[in-house]
Amino acid sequence: MAYVELALDIGAVNTYLGFRKNDIAKAETSVVAVSRDKGEVLAVGNEADKLYKEKPYEIKCVYPFNEGTVVDSKMALVYLQGILDKYVRNNGVEPQIAAVCSVCCGCDADVRKSICDVLGEAKIGPISLIETPLSAYKTIQRQFNTGGGIIVDIGHSKTDIGLVYDGKMLNGATLMLGSKHIDMGISIIVEELFGASISLEKARFIKEHCAGLVQTDGSAITVEGKDIKTGMERSVKVKSSDIYPAVCDTIGHIALCANAAVNSIPEDAREAVRKRGVFLCGGGAKLVGIDTFISERLNMPVRIPKKCDMSTLFGLML
Repeated sequence: MAYVELALDIGAVNTYLGFRKNDIAKAETSVVAVSRDKGEVLAVGNEADKLYKEKPYEIKCVYPFNEGTVVDSKMALVYLQGILDKYVRNNGVEPQIAAVCSVCCGCDADVRKSICDVLGEAKIGPISLIETPLSAYKTIQRQFNTGGGIIVDIGHSKTDIGLVYDGKMLNGATLMLGSKHIDMGISIIVEELFGASISLEKARFIKEHCAGLVQTDGSAITVEGKDIKTGMERSVKVKSSDIYPAVCDTIGHIALCANAAVNSIPEDAREAVRKRGVFLCGGGAKLVGIDTFISERLNMPVRIPKKCDMSTLFGLML
């Protein structure tokens, strides 16, 4: 029987999959497309996302994972089976599939069980679970040749913070605060400033194309919104400076929590970790100016690894 070793970083919005001991890595949207009329599963992953964009009124999107755990076990199984069929079972062979999977920092037994159960139902086993900061640290260690630091992985619905020294985690925590909270803040600001309501999907689009942590940034983008008084569609031009408070609030709070985690460890270890600095990972690390912003807040060096959104996956693949 063929044997496959997978690395899995399952997120609320994106899932990253890799084959251990080689350089093959894939990204798939963490979504299942279901028909609105019959409730039939039509597609998973990137194909589901594409289908929804083509037929938004006919398709309902189901996201089986959120905040580091399984929130819909039935659809999570459908999703994983679809991904495995695409990348692992696509030649008709049924291999034995082992997996190492990231989990949120300090997660309890119930969260670990929910992940192992759905992976087991998808005929994956044996299964190893590694906390996100330790997984990302392996990538950071290889790229920056460092013996530790403050690992901050900013995801969609959560942020994992881990203080690593000589390959061991001294302290860690998971904040239920992430990029989606920036989206929510942008949506509120657009309504308050322009009297127009926008979806969180459009708020995310604004964030990806316009948001940042440089107050002098003059970039802007135009989106369609619904006038809250007339209900009519109209264009709204949003500047980076308009939405700066939404970005600043979320990232500022994450920085404060990272600093609190550092201050909670013994002084000798604290100084060693601070000297090595902060390493930003996850999709949230792509925000323009986030490294300078956090460095000024914490008075520490801040670095961002290449392909920061896949740092955890690359560490799992080693």
